[in-house]
Amino acid sequence: MLLGLDILAILFVSRRRSLVAWFVSVLSVAASSVLVAGLIGSLTYLGLRLLSFGWFLHVPCVSILGAWGLRSKHPKTSMMAAGFGCVVLLMAIDAFWVEPTWLEVEHVRVVSAKLDRSYRLVLMADLQTDELSDYEQRVFRAVHDTKPDLVLMAGDYLQSAHNEVSELRQKYQDFLEQIGFGEMQAVYVVGGNNDHGAWEQMFSNSPVYVFETTHTVDVAPDLAVTGLTLIDSFDQQLSIAPREQFQVALGHAPDFALSKAAQADLLLAGHTHGGQVRLPIIGPLVTLSSVPRRWAAGVTEIDSQRTLIVSRGIGHERGDAPRLRFLCRPQIIVIDLAPTGH
Repeated sequence: MLLGLDILAILFVSRRRSLVAWFVSVLSVAASSVLVAGLIGSLTYLGLRLLSFGWFLHVPCVSILGAWGLRSKHPKTSMMAAGFGCVVLLMAIDAFWVEPTWLEVEHVRVVSAKLDRSYRLVLMADLQTDELSDYEQRVFRAVHDTKPDLVLMAGDYLQSAHNEVSELRQKYQDFLEQIGFGEMQAVYVVGGNNDHGAWEQMFSNSPVYVFETTHTVDVAPDLAVTGLTLIDSFDQQLSIAPREQFQVALGHAPDFALSKAAQADLLLAGHTHGGQVRLPIIGPLVTLSSVPRRWAAGVTEIDSQRTLIVSRGIGHERGDAPRLRFLCRPQIIVIDLAPTGH
């Protein structure tokens, strides 16, 4: 349908040879993309995928080829129209081929009087892959290269069709065993909303601590980690009792940070992917979380006692979803904890 509309739009511009005709053609293709996405995919990921193809592929093609039809009567306008199409194509290249594997290692420093010594934590979230490629290996190498004391994994490790999950879990398990993950540093993991069934088995051959229930582990005399179940991470009334130690609360979703009773010193989460698509000024378009959009990625000082850090994640949505990131690079977050005065 969109291909036929593309041809009609290009012929229309070629015949009319006017800026108005070009504008109407591009606008028609963009609007038709929304209509097709709504009719076929509604508000599902399939709809978003169709919409992304319409805007990132069909719109620039019509814009550039339509500009060719304007070249004789409106050479300057033709150049502007072609330039617009090229910009959109460059955005598509960035969103689909560059940013999804353009890993960022972000460093954050947190100081507390509760700490007696320094610790380096690495927050990993939303690997969310349906294959183990060079990119995933590069991610784990980057984590190892930061030389952390603790690695905290916030869930959503795999995302694949149900009939492939068991095979993919085995590959993931073999991969972790092969690279010696968990032997090089202490690793604590919680489950995410894409971790179905016996997801814990992925870590069975590695010395990794899996939080199957919500509870607290004393890592050191001055440091404790509280791991949350998936349900508890979404609980906006969740109670986490304060401790004399510096307490890190690890959940998949950041919604638990909305609870004033969640009295951990450092709250860590993923799930939002940072929006996966972010626009200047507007920020993330979708976060799938109840937290304010400004909380959906990065560091937020909730109050004088609590800091929330949400990772943009490592992977992206799979299945029918558009596999893209825009102005939202994947990341791991290195958190340096230090006692006051250091």
